[in-house]
Amino acid sequence: MEHFGVQCPHLKALAATPELPVFKIPEEKPETVQTYSWKGLTLKEVSTEGERSATGLDKIRGILVVQVEKGITALQANDVILRINGKPVDNRTDMETEIRKSPEGNKFRIIFFRNQKENAVTM
Repeated sequence: MEHFGVQCPHLKALAATPELPVFKIPEEKPETVQTYSWKGLTLKEVSTEGERSATGLDKIRGILVVQVEKGITALQANDVILRINGKPVDNRTDMETEIRKSPEGNKFRIIFFRNQKENAVTM
């Protein structure tokens, strides 16, 4: 290992040791997670590549089910709601718009993503 680099003493005296840059990995700032509740579900928007990857989605979209109250069997934690009554929901505003369009007491047809495929349920 000692025979690498400049070997001639005259040239070694001329060679300068380069200053090596210090690499800093930017720290991820903790994101304030905005959750909200609807029909016994705690929800949040899918907003990071990590969430997209963990759920198996092809791109960042939909509403992530974070938690489910006891007795709710239609959806599970980590399901991603993609559409309500046929309309895409990618954020809270989309979801609230679709909910407001239906008369009080109506059921909703929900398309959700679980285990690499889309599923449907009526709630």
